[in-house]
Amino acid sequence: MQKKCDLYLCEAVDASQLNVIRLFDKAFVCENGTKLSGYLSISVNRVKLVAVVSDFRRRQIPCFSVPVEYREARISFEAALQIAQAHAMEQGLVGAENPTPYPPLFWSFVLVSKGATEKKTGGVIMVDRLDGHIWGLEEYEEYMYDYNNLF
Repeated sequence: MQKKCDLYLCEAVDASQLNVIRLFDKAFVCENGTKLSGYLSISVNRVKLVAVVSDFRRRQIPCFSVPVEYREARISFEAALQIAQAHAMEQGLVGAENPTPYPPLFWSFVLVSKGATEKKTGGVIMVDRLDGHIWGLEEYEEYMYDYNNLF
């Protein structure tokens, strides 16, 4: 069975640009003149929504296809920060908040070296918003490609 997804708009978008969504979810209602952002509360097969995401991105509408269960994310920013800090300490690094809150499947924290005189980057820790697991690079790349057609 295909995974059901919602569309997450990263910024406010005029509803007139979203009419194509009704082709995939008849229950979606948008009044022209209104602006929508965040989750649209739609439920569309993942593969079909990838085409919408690709089209929107070509039209400079930043968005992500997100599995519907992430609408009710359980891990708060504070809890994710604690998870990230514990993981970073194991690596000899410290975490700091990443100002980019997208995509909305995980919390991101930038890593820097701990105690070094020279600042070095350590990468990013991504903490899943549903269950708190640490995302690996493969999981991230698979999500970005399979759900959003991004490399």
